[in-house]
Amino acid sequence: MPARALALLSSELTPPPTHGAPADAKISTELKTAIMKARTAKGLTQKQLAQQLNMQPQVINEYESGKGVPNNAIIAKIEKALGAKLPRVRK
Repeated sequence: MPARALALLSSELTPPPTHGAPADAKISTELKTAIMKARTAKGLTQKQLAQQLNMQPQVINEYESGKGVPNNAIIAKIEKALGAKLPRVRK
C-alpha cells in the first residue's frame, strides 16, 4: 500500500479505548451498531459506503467491527452519506 494511502488510513482511525471507562466502550458499541444499521437500511455494502466516502472498504469494516473508531469529522461524513444521526465520540 502506498505511503499516502497508509497515512490517510491511519488519520481516519482513532484507536478504540484500551483502558477506557465503560462509557467509552458503550459509545463504541453504539456507534458500530448504528453505522451498520444505517448502512444496511440504505441498502449499501461496506464497499459502496467506502466508495462514497473515498475510503477503503477495510476502514468501514473496522468501524463496524469495533477495531477502529472514527473521529467526529469522519462520523459527520458517514452521517451525511447515510442520512442518519450517529453517536459522537467523546474526547
